[in-house]
Amino acid sequence: MLRGHGYRRVADAVRQISAKTKLIDQLIVARVAAGLTQSQMAAKLRCSQSRISKIEDSQDADLSLGDIHAYARVVGLKLQLDLR
Repeated sequence: MLRGHGYRRVADAVRQISAKTKLIDQLIVARVAAGLTQSQMAAKLRCSQSRISKIEDSQDADLSLGDIHAYARVVGLKLQLDLR
């Protein structure tokens, strides 16, 4: 079991990774909630399953707006941008 400084380092690393994948995590949850496998998602987006895997394994900053929009559309989400 981790204690002290070791625990804090691991917790900080997990928080950093989580912060970089919030959008992707939401997309994955939406895909699974829609009952779609990566292969089914790929068929709907007319791409390969490996492309879906690559999207889901990347960081939010790596996503294109087109990828986000297409993915969201297939799983029944509405993309909304808010600039302030």
